[in-house]
Amino acid sequence: MSDILHINNLSHNYGEGLVFKDVSLHLQPQQLLTILGESGCGKTTLLRDIAGLQTPTTGEIQIHNKCVFSDTKSIDISPAKRGVGLVFQEYALFPALTVSQNIVFGLHNVDNNEKKKRLEELLEGMGIVDIRHRFPHEISGGQQQRVALARSMAPRPKLILLDEPFANLDQPRTQQLFLDIKNMLQEINAAAILITHDHQDALTFSDKIAVFEKKQNGPAYFAQIDSPPNIYHQPLTGNIAKMFGPCNLLEGEYKDGIFQTKLGDFTTSRSHKNTRILIREADVEVEEVERDSNFQCIHSFFLGENYRVICRHISGQKIIGISKTPIKSTYVNVKFRNTDDVWSV
Repeated sequence: MSDILHINNLSHNYGEGLVFKDVSLHLQPQQLLTILGESGCGKTTLLRDIAGLQTPTTGEIQIHNKCVFSDTKSIDISPAKRGVGLVFQEYALFPALTVSQNIVFGLHNVDNNEKKKRLEELLEGMGIVDIRHRFPHEISGGQQQRVALARSMAPRPKLILLDEPFANLDQPRTQQLFLDIKNMLQEINAAAILITHDHQDALTFSDKIAVFEKKQNGPAYFAQIDSPPNIYHQPLTGNIAKMFGPCNLLEGEYKDGIFQTKLGDFTTSRSHKNTRILIREADVEVEEVERDSNFQCIHSFFLGENYRVICRHISGQKIIGISKTPIKSTYVNVKFRNTDDVWSV
């Protein structure tokens, strides 16, 4: 299967130093890639480079097997000829045009019958048939977002770029739009890149996740590009591990397949060069005990179905775990669910 997008060693310099350096990735049809990273690391810059709205410093970009940028080949194809759909946080709908007129605005060189057919498909697919004759100021933010998505998909682009499009929407609307996007990608056999700050949504809906990290006073880079399960369970850095919820990074020493920590021994198949192991809070069970133990409860937080408990070991090491019941005693017992092959970071 040929890639929709292929980026090779892309770098961008605004004149004050590199924003990111040697960024490479590929994306296949029907895949949704989410890019995560701290503010200022170059997420939006990368999307604008792909769209052709600005020019990278070095590297190469191919979209649907066509080179659209290469510094060595002196290629820089205009945005209109790249076949890319764009959706930004501001939506950028035309205020004087109706919903229907906004959606078909970019359908050039298409006869009226085909234009009407495509409009009906998008109105139905996005669930906005009943607002087709309204103007942008007459519809809600969630509806405006659906219109913006429909407009970006109208020309059947092979690549859709979404820059924090859900920032102003509530969780139910966001999740429904994710499902709408996934369905549309299958329909037109396209791929999409999404920038978001919602890490849980990234885990839930992405096919791949790319995480930008930035060294102090240096350019950003992709620290890991992987599937959501691998990003969550097998992060390559401590920052990525912490990005997806409370976790425990236990210091220790590796010897003969055993990682020795103050809280006990764990087996790991990873390199002994790593000095910490990752234990997710869901893999730590906390129970009340009436007698003295090696663990004390510091804080307990109600999460709904469970309680998050912060404990302290007699060594001073803190650990976060889950309890099914409220913790009322000072002392607790801590059990680790998976100790056979923990992930070292």
